[in-house]
Order: sequence, then structure tokens, then C-alpha cells
Amino acid sequence: MTRTAASQQPGSSARSRTERHGDEDPINTRLSAGDSSRIPVPIRRPVARPWITVKEAAAYLNVGVDTIYKGIATGGLKHSRIGHSTIRLRREWVDAWAETLTRHSS
Repeated sequence: MTRTAASQQPGSSARSRTERHGDEDPINTRLSAGDSSRIPVPIRRPVARPWITVKEAAAYLNVGVDTIYKGIATGGLKHSRIGHSTIRLRREWVDAWAETLTRHSS
């Protein structure tokens, strides 16, 4: 994929993007501020945090937040309150609670 001489920007060459930048993955690169060169963007991996929110617990179990709040209200789901309204859960608590709700077929 080369550009014609009429469509080239000043200072750019007719080489293709791959020739200029090698085999870079365009998703993992970004433009540097004020510069047309590309710098690699580090890939962010999710960090396993010990405490999760009610919303994160619901997403983890693929259930609604109301299900998590119901588990808290009935006393089956162990949790910690920070202040008046902030609730935090440990992932192992969520796993243990989910295991108690799982129906095993014989």
C-alpha cells in the first residue's frame, strides 16, 4: 500500500506503514504527543484485588446486583461495611456463597 506522489504529506515517504514501522500491532501503539512516530503502549492486565464491590461481584457471577444485595441481606453472603453504605466483598467469600447456592445433580 503506497501513496502516490500527489497524495504524500510533506516529509513522508512512499513506504507502506509496515515498512516504516515493522510488524507492529496498530492496536497496541499510539501516537506520541506532537510527534508522528509511534511508541508502544503497555498492555494492561487486570489486577486481582482482594476486595471487590457489589457491582464487580455481580459481574463475576453473571447475576444482577439485586441478587448480591439479597445474599447480603439474608446473611448468607459474608461482607464488610465501610462507613454507612460502602460494601466490600472478598472473592473467596463470593465463591463460597455461590457454592452453597449451586444445585448438584446426582
